[in-house]
Amino acid sequence: MNASTNNWAVYDKDGNRVALYDEMIPPHSQFGSAQGNARRHAARLGAGYSHCQDRGPNRWEDLVTKTKEIEDFYNGADDDWSEDEDTEVEEPEFDEVNCSDNVYARRVENVKNENEILGKLGIIVPAGNYVSRGTASHGNFRLRNQAFEKLPLVSDECLTEVADVIEDENRRDYVADIDSIRMGQDGNLKFSDNGYIRDLGPIEERAFPQLLARIGVFPAVNRAFNLWPDPIMIHTFNRVMDYYSRNGRWDQSNTEHGKKQISIGTRENTKIGKRSVYRAVSTSYQGGLDCEAVLRATELAINGTTGARADISYNPSTTRAQVDILFQKGYQTESRNDWAFNPMCKGSVFQFGLRITSGDAANHRFLIQAIARRDGCDNCVMIGEDAGILVEKRHVGDLETIRQAMFGDDGAVEKAMSLVKPMLKQWGYIESVPVNSVKLWGQSFTDTDDRDEDTGATVHRSAAENAITWAVKNNKIGKGHAKKAMLDYLLSGLSKEPSPCLDGILNAITRAAHDSLLDDIVRDQLEREAGALLPVFANAAAPFVFRI
Repeated sequence: MNASTNNWAVYDKDGNRVALYDEMIPPHSQFGSAQGNARRHAARLGAGYSHCQDRGPNRWEDLVTKTKEIEDFYNGADDDWSEDEDTEVEEPEFDEVNCSDNVYARRVENVKNENEILGKLGIIVPAGNYVSRGTASHGNFRLRNQAFEKLPLVSDECLTEVADVIEDENRRDYVADIDSIRMGQDGNLKFSDNGYIRDLGPIEERAFPQLLARIGVFPAVNRAFNLWPDPIMIHTFNRVMDYYSRNGRWDQSNTEHGKKQISIGTRENTKIGKRSVYRAVSTSYQGGLDCEAVLRATELAINGTTGARADISYNPSTTRAQVDILFQKGYQTESRNDWAFNPMCKGSVFQFGLRITSGDAANHRFLIQAIARRDGCDNCVMIGEDAGILVEKRHVGDLETIRQAMFGDDGAVEKAMSLVKPMLKQWGYIESVPVNSVKLWGQSFTDTDDRDEDTGATVHRSAAENAITWAVKNNKIGKGHAKKAMLDYLLSGLSKEPSPCLDGILNAITRAAHDSLLDDIVRDQLEREAGALLPVFANAAAPFVFRI
């Protein structure tokens, strides 16, 4: 074994060696192993110091050198070739765009932009998060894409399917005077409704504690009731209810009705083949916006998209429903640069969206959260999930107020979607939508072959060119300025970055603002118009993106 393997060193946080131990050299060999001595020394020095096998004066120097050697090898620096005396060899050009430092800087900038957007949604970057220089393998990215593509598309009305399951429960609510509630010998809950004894069916396990709590005369007896045989439990329940009814326990002279009431919810229970009681709540409980209505309103607010997928769950036992509306970073790109700048790597977000949850048995509030999932390592194994609360409301109050706060024109869903549009653009959701596949400003645009008025020659114009031409002539872009000059600037910008997709129009406007001979006022106007068009294009991109 090489003697150097016996050397152990202590390094500070900057990687500088502060102590060296060798088992072969006294006095270290007389007081335990070199590894143990180095470990104890680092512990005495405190945080920021570590021990490892000796790597020289600086623990990182060899790693940096080795990394440079590997990079030189793959870049061809070690190729064995000789120069022909008759051949003039040109100095290789420095690729400023693709050099490793710039690639990493672009990657960090992208993640920074994503974190700023998520911060506006209440998602705080976890402590210690940093962006790795590594990149996940293409195999990992394919597996992640396959898992994401197994989720149903929002545009496939998957939320409606789950809402239909809840609707099939055929729920009904009854308002009952507490002093009229009794149990039948079969265990069914009953109450007197204007002299008519209404049979509500058996009580579900989760609803029974609610009922006892609302009645208010059965302190801490739910466990005993569950242990007793049914005849004893039914007899005890009815005797207690009789006693307190005779003594006017639930009389309320200060109310119009004169009796204290509760709301009892029933539904078709497929497990037992008949109706059962699934909740017992106060009469102020707002049950009009149940999970069925929440799912339908969510689908209406997102309005169907092939860009977003839904992870949906509904638990009939708890009546809780949860839907995650998810967008995933796209990795299938023809450009290796895109893969380098916006990869799957430690510290980067790969999925984000909205989580909407609710429950119908007084066991969950209305909750809308922004969620983001980021990689905790370059192998895509460790995944962290962060969430920020956008709306949190109890099932009380005005129904329309609750609905507007969640799904209204200025509600949480619309605000969240408007904030994340820049991230969707960065992830390629808008770049992938062809101009000729959507309506812009209420118009459809296609590629055309027109005859030039001056030369008579046939001129091909793309859908993007026709859209820009129409927008300028109809004052949608550059209003208040010379139309011909504005059109020339915009078409010139489009020709420098031609694209058949929506991003081509946006890039043409921003290029015209910066590269043309326009004054600062006009530049500022074009930049504002480009920013205003981003949400317009995002809305128009359905079913390719999403529509609010």
